[in-house]
Amino acid sequence: MKTISLIFILFIAIYSSAFSQDTDVYTILDDVLSEDEKTIVSDAIENISKGDTYLAKAETEDEATAKLFTSSKKKKQKKAEKKSVEAKKYRIKAATFYDKGNQAIFDLYMEKLNSAEYEFTEDNTQAQTYVDDGNTLFAEGQRTLVTYKAYTDDNLESSVKYSTLKSDLKTMKTNEDDALQMLADAITLWKSQTAKKQKQDLADEQAWKGALTLNTIPAYKNYLASYPTGLHAQEAADKIETLEETFLTAQQTTSKNLVYKVQILADKKKWTTTEIKSKIYFGTETVVERYADSYYKYSIGEFTNYTAAKAFKNKCGVKSAFVVCFVDGTQVDITKALDVEGVKPK
Repeated sequence: MKTISLIFILFIAIYSSAFSQDTDVYTILDDVLSEDEKTIVSDAIENISKGDTYLAKAETEDEATAKLFTSSKKKKQKKAEKKSVEAKKYRIKAATFYDKGNQAIFDLYMEKLNSAEYEFTEDNTQAQTYVDDGNTLFAEGQRTLVTYKAYTDDNLESSVKYSTLKSDLKTMKTNEDDALQMLADAITLWKSQTAKKQKQDLADEQAWKGALTLNTIPAYKNYLASYPTGLHAQEAADKIETLEETFLTAQQTTSKNLVYKVQILADKKKWTTTEIKSKIYFGTETVVERYADSYYKYSIGEFTNYTAAKAFKNKCGVKSAFVVCFVDGTQVDITKALDVEGVKPK
């Protein structure tokens, strides 16, 4: 690996010109890069430093022509354009070195991101957006540079104004810098996956302990609503089934606590009775609201047997309505309730 001099390291640390980059862009993958890959990064930084050197030369040239460019006389402005040819060449060389360094880092980071795995779908989507936008910006920057590299020394004076060249090449470098930052943001998301998963698993375990403490059907359903693919999802489903069977077995000799209702609506948002009766249900039965599994659920009617509930459902006027069952106020699997009644659903 090439040794970077102390002077060079200090230069990078204090570098704050218009073309400077966020240091994190260079160091974000240090902990996972091989020695050869670290050499690629250090070589890239060295090229960017060379770009700084040529930019400084251009700015020195600018000092000699500043008064001519700000003159109101066209003759002096024309003279300034002629004298700025050298500065133009320096700026093109600076942009070329910037691009060479940025391209090396861009390619390295893209290689890492192409094999990156994201635990969370939303992070994967966001990272892909960063990558796509980064590719677009980097390509835009390079197209600008290609245009200026095509100029010969002979036509630099007359083909393009110095102010335009400076603005275009500054935008080119900004685009490439922003593109690298977008890849760094995608990498940050990738590297955060383990910690984020650990945090989610901890919250999952805490929610599960809470459900176990309550040991009720609603508690386990709430756990599943929050963690549908959680660490204890299958166990929660098994607990619900066991508790439902326990409830229903207790009702085999008496059904006074077993109630059927007709559900007519379930939504994430809360509805008023007026809204429901003007848009969903036009009958006279009282609409009852309950909140469960992250939904507001609305039902009508109350029956002690499935046959009566089904008959009411068929004539209530709500096509999407269906029969639900409760034991002691807790909703249970209706198929189990029908087993208790000895009824086969049709």
